[in-house]
Amino acid sequence: MFWGSSSSPGSIYHVALYTGDGRIIHAPRTGRPVTEESMYYWIPPTHYARP
Repeated sequence: MFWGSSSSPGSIYHVALYTGDGRIIHAPRTGRPVTEESMYYWIPPTHYARP
């Protein structure tokens, strides 16, 4: 899952991995540990991709 400031892929500023059940893993910001939390604490992602 990707968050950007526009619909352009070049605007992406945050990345998270969806783990299921509405949960993501991500590092909230530089210097913070990787955490698992509800994706609903965030605004809806602007981009999605599958491997």
